[in-house]
Amino acid sequence: MNRYLISNSLRIRFFVDILFLVLSFTAAHYVRYGQFPTLIERDPYSLFFLFLVFLWFTLTFIFPVYHEQRVLSISNSVTEFVKYVAIYVSLISLSIVIARWTFVSRKTLIFFIFFFLLSGIIFRVIYKLYVYYVRSKGDNIKNLLILGVGAVASVIEKRVITRPEMGYKITGYLKEDGEEPLVRKYHKIEGNVSDLEMVLKSRSIDEVAIAISGQNRQMILEAISTCDKMGVRSWIVPDFFAMTSKGAVLDSFDGIPILKVRAEPLQSLFNRFIKRSFDISISIFTLITIMPFLMAGIWISNLVYSRGPLFFRQPRNGMNGNVFLCYKFRSMHINLSDKNTNDFKQATKNDPRISKIGAFLRKTNLDEFPQVINVLLGQMSIVGPRPHPIELNNQWVEEISKYTVRHFVKPGLTGWAQVNGYRGETETKRKMVKRIQYDIWYIENWTFGLDLKIIVLTAYRMVRGDKTAY
Repeated sequence: MNRYLISNSLRIRFFVDILFLVLSFTAAHYVRYGQFPTLIERDPYSLFFLFLVFLWFTLTFIFPVYHEQRVLSISNSVTEFVKYVAIYVSLISLSIVIARWTFVSRKTLIFFIFFFLLSGIIFRVIYKLYVYYVRSKGDNIKNLLILGVGAVASVIEKRVITRPEMGYKITGYLKEDGEEPLVRKYHKIEGNVSDLEMVLKSRSIDEVAIAISGQNRQMILEAISTCDKMGVRSWIVPDFFAMTSKGAVLDSFDGIPILKVRAEPLQSLFNRFIKRSFDISISIFTLITIMPFLMAGIWISNLVYSRGPLFFRQPRNGMNGNVFLCYKFRSMHINLSDKNTNDFKQATKNDPRISKIGAFLRKTNLDEFPQVINVLLGQMSIVGPRPHPIELNNQWVEEISKYTVRHFVKPGLTGWAQVNGYRGETETKRKMVKRIQYDIWYIENWTFGLDLKIIVLTAYRMVRGDKTAY
């Protein structure tokens, strides 16, 4: 039973989704109209229901909705499903507009999507947990033979050991001549790579991981040929992957296989759409509901503590290094502010240039609020690496490796580095290096959920007050 449920996971997920689609539409119709849909009769909703099923079928043929998910985590599995449902909803909405189906109730559609999304997520979580349980009992395990015992092989070994839910068991290793063993289970070294065919004949091996040095090209080709001959699947782990970022992915350049060193989540059109939609919504909401009162209060305070312009504009580097004018509420006395960008100086603790109202604005991050204008203009995002003044970039770009990687995405009002304590003055190289490390981690690990987390942490720091803000 367990073997069937897992080995047929693609079919099971497909048919369960179709079942949930039918049940979700039925439940949505009942919630909206108080009765179940009469799908047998020729009414508009019958045709709409058939269209929904047909559209989901079409989506599964166009996109890889159902594919092998052996090494996919629960969160990634759920994220994939949500992404495809979002595409599904977009196609439904577009079809309703084009076909002018005025009979379709918005409430019915909202209930349908909610029920379908919720049931699909719950099913995937439960199914994944079931698979993990089965594998923890020793079922649905694939025997893995690793060619190589060096650094790359040790990384594969670590993943297999720390993530048993993937369902792999290392049956042994074959080493290169003169290779120094770095794997933990060195007692499982069964010979040299030249013994591969003999091992495959005598052992039950499901997959072979080729972790051989790229310099031994002929040995790799012979290993692949042997695996093909014996009907065993093989995959190669390049020995230079440790030099690349976490987001390195395989791609094609007009049919030529290439390895992209960086392929961040925000290179995805769908992810950029989600982030941009959120940015526009928040910036418009802030400009309409918060900014008028904030501007009035700060303007009145400036009349008392520091007369002069309400806003301060400064050229900063944005995405791809492009220069834009970054808006802030002025927090320094006008006669002491740095008008000449050549005399740039970061704000310091007890800086005499900062006005009384400016100190409060900086402490609570309120001085950054005008940057919602930059967000609306598409120059910034709500969350992202903070934009540095051009002079600060010029100061550190030659000294810190990967410094300009932070320019691969739009800068933000707040960021991962800031909520982790690296905000404000960076008087030492160590502080700037840590800030860049946090920025790059954010770029390589972006999710919409991470953005929401950073916003919540920023709000908490605004209320509590930030010790590094001055």
